[in-house]
Amino acid sequence: MKKGKRKRQARSQAQEAFIRGFVATALLASLDRSVHASGGLARTSMRRALKGGIAIASGTLVAEALQERKYSKSLIALAAGAAGMAIVGRYPTPDETAQADESSGQEKEIEQVQG
Repeated sequence: MKKGKRKRQARSQAQEAFIRGFVATALLASLDRSVHASGGLARTSMRRALKGGIAIASGTLVAEALQERKYSKSLIALAAGAAGMAIVGRYPTPDETAQADESSGQEKEIEQVQG
């Protein structure tokens, strides 16, 4: 098998794994009752779905690389998955956004009183 064809096939498998993880995790997140109670279904579900997709795609790539005994490729896939999870984790949740809005409002009030 040619090198380019293998790369496309591996990329295709990773994309397929991401979509499976994304959809499965989104469905599970939509069933979470605590999310319904907070009113943050869309943003919370999206975050969980992205994390699930990243985790499954990264795990698939790591497993394939280990089967092929390509240890550096498996470490790169693991690092990419961890980086993706960290990026998604940096997005604020609805609660964090509300708290930031409240604290900035309080700071403005303090500045007005002191000024």
